Amino acid sequence: MRLRSKIALVTGGTSGIGRAIAELFAEEGAAVTITGRRDEVGREVVAGIEEAGGRAEFVPLDARYLPDVRRVTEEMAQRHGRLDILVNNAGISLPRTLLETSEEDFTAQFETNVRSMFFATKWAAQIMVRQGFGSIVSIASVSGIRGQEKRAAYCGTKGAVLQITRAAALELASSGVRVNAVSPGAVDTPLLRTARFAGEPNQDELIAEVGANLPLGRIGLPEDIAHAVLYLASDEASWVTGTNLVVDGGAHAR
Repeated sequence: MRLRSKIALVTGGTSGIGRAIAELFAEEGAAVTITGRRDEVGREVVAGIEEAGGRAEFVPLDARYLPDVRRVTEEMAQRHGRLDILVNNAGISLPRTLLETSEEDFTAQFETNVRSMFFATKWAAQIMVRQGFGSIVSIASVSGIRGQEKRAAYCGTKGAVLQITRAAALELASSGVRVNAVSPGAVDTPLLRTARFAGEPNQDELIAEVGANLPLGRIGLPEDIAHAVLYLASDEASWVTGTNLVVDGGAHAR
């Protein structure tokens, strides 16, 4: 098991990529705490992990409310005696053109995707620096590398995630704390379906079309991203920090 006895916190772990990460981490031996806003769904994820023989717990959390983010991070470390891994996965995407984006739209995305990620990284890093070890992985996006229509604010938030990752990696390297990012391309998640195909009756067909246009010929799955995160979080990546691992089916090779 690649994460045997590791203590991991995964924000936004109730669906899509976050859920896949939590399930894979538990399968690989980690004790996983997941957060999210939907209590019933969170407990369902935990029940599934425990039924498969893993260890998990769910803590209700709105990532935009920083006092709770800090409390959950610090209480988890106190409860387990340490914090080995933080995965910043909580995020939202609102499909708005530049001219359509309201102040409320921008604030919601920035607070969820950037502000929460920054301070979760800070508070986890404070714990990890005292320990002398730890791994932080943030879920960015290919939207942080290239522009996309109807995603100006979202692209900005994911670009910020990448730059925070790089700067934090440099600051924390001497303390034994690694900081990396994974940038997914098109992945079949509720977030993608809501952001790109909301209200469409033939979403499965549209998703298949997106995948058919990628070099590897299929849409990404949450498990594809989870395996990339697992590598960066594990000791196998002990000489990797400040990197952004793009997982997009080959789209950026064009």
